[in-house]
Amino acid sequence: HDYPHGETRVLGEVNYKELKSGKIVFQGKEVPTVPLSSYRKAREIAEILKGWIKEGRFLLGVPQKRLPTSSWFHL
Repeated sequence: HDYPHGETRVLGEVNYKELKSGKIVFQGKEVPTVPLSSYRKAREIAEILKGWIKEGRFLLGVPQKRLPTSSWFHL
């Protein structure tokens, strides 16, 4: 794939469950997947932020942009 030329293309689609399974099939081959972050650590941080929000120590504003609602990822 040639990103320097600003060209993109979809090579396939997978969902979150497939990514979390530890492997996907890409071009007929089984390919291992690994998380780029820790779900456990993310939950821990979310709980800390939740507490700060309730205490008024972390203020929220109006959303700047909505997150996509699709659970599919393009490869």
